[in-house]
Amino acid sequence: MESGVSPAEVARRVGHSIAVLFRFYAKAIHRSQQHANQQIEHALKAARQVSR
Repeated sequence: MESGVSPAEVARRVGHSIAVLFRFYAKAIHRSQQHANQQIEHALKAARQVSR
């Protein structure tokens, strides 16, 4: 998730199943995905500029 820890490990530590973890923390996970997408886009743009 945002911390880089796998969802399975987070669920295990808080005593939930992965399904429960995703159901209750879906908004946080979605924000994390948006951040990851932005980082990927930034890296791709940088790589395109270097290759020119």
